[in-house]
Amino acid sequence: MKNLTILRKLISIYYYITLLIFAIGMIVIPYRLSTHKKMEMIFSIDAIDLNYLSSLQTNIILLYLAGIYILYILAIKLIKDTVDQLSKGVFFTTEISRKFKNIGRYFVVIGIYGSIVKWLIDLTAFSRMSTNIEVTMLVFILFGLFFMFLSEAFAKAQTINEENNLTI
Repeated sequence: MKNLTILRKLISIYYYITLLIFAIGMIVIPYRLSTHKKMEMIFSIDAIDLNYLSSLQTNIILLYLAGIYILYILAIKLIKDTVDQLSKGVFFTTEISRKFKNIGRYFVVIGIYGSIVKWLIDLTAFSRMSTNIEVTMLVFILFGLFFMFLSEAFAKAQTINEENNLTI
């Protein structure tokens, strides 16, 4: 349980730092764009200089990236909540299984959505078509599938646990 407590604290710290970075970004990015200072955003491998794009292209790219970041924050929040419950000794419940499944769905959506965003950024910012999937986005999809598998394992463990409780 000591390891779970440490994990719980680390995930909480990471979650709040992620929220802080998002909040700072929501303030700094529009300010930097309004002052027309050089503003590069790195997505995947490519650096995008937002000053050379039209305001419509810039807003679209920022909305895409904000969408991915919000999904990521929601996934981390679910992980935080799940670890909080697990640290209290609540293991094999429907709620834990459902949370793992939702975490998996978020990660899969982040991976697919991130690949689509990368493709759209290549198309709008660089006027090129790429068909490759970034390794980072593939890792999100694999994490998502792992959490979905974990959800099924916890659901199965819950039914076995309930059967054992009924056996005399």
